[in-house]
This record gives sequence, C-alpha cells and structure tokens, in this order.
Amino acid sequence: KVGILAQNLRTGETRQLAQRSTSRLPLSTFHFPLGNWLFDPSVLAWSNDLLAHSLPADLFIVDELGPLELIRGEGWVNAFEALRSGEYKIGLVVIRSELVKTAQQQLPIKRIISLAEQPSSPEQALSFWQTLRQIGS
Repeated sequence: KVGILAQNLRTGETRQLAQRSTSRLPLSTFHFPLGNWLFDPSVLAWSNDLLAHSLPADLFIVDELGPLELIRGEGWVNAFEALRSGEYKIGLVVIRSELVKTAQQQLPIKRIISLAEQPSSPEQALSFWQTLRQIGS
C-alpha cells in the first residue's frame, strides 16, 4: 500500500488523501505527517466537508476513523457530528480493533461487527450483508 484515496460515493470523485512518507512521489502537497503517512491538507478539508454535507442518507459509510480522528482530534472530525446525528438508516464506520474502545467513548456505537483479519470469503461477505440488513430493519 503506497497511498490512501478519499472518494465521494455519490459522485465517484476520487482524490489522493495520503501517501507513504517513504514514497518517491512528489511531496509538494503532502506535508501533514502521521506515522508513516503524509496527508494532503486540501484533500482532508475536501473530504471533511463532504462528511459535513452527506446527510440525510440511507447508508452512511466512513472508512475509516483512525488515530488522526480518535486520538489527535483532527482529520475527519465532521464524521463525529454526522454519526451522532442519526440522520441515516444504517451508519457504518470502520475502526481498527485497537481503537474500538476509544471510539465507543466518543460515538453512539450500537453494534460492533468484527471481521477476521484474513481475506474475505463469499460466505463472510453474505453474513456481513445480512447483519447490516438486520440492523437497518
């Protein structure tokens, strides 16, 4: 993995959010460091604005909230208000297992679906979809 993309699912527009700090790509816009990643502040602002204006929705997905948001209070902070608003039928947020407890203190998490760290099988995907459907009913 050498980069992270942010995508507006309504329009399909995609922008490069981050690149590895060891990447040989030009560093001109990537100057917001976190761990091994350099983030583009303009794409962080663009995607954070999308989160602020994405509701109401049937399905609200945030992939992912990580240390930048949950520990540093930066990045996709508009996701917190959106998730707390409840203006969606199903809200799905990806959170690393080591940050779940921190997320539970900050967000109204009703259910945790833990996925195995191995490649997804068709059965696992079907089970995940059925769980989402049950949550949305």
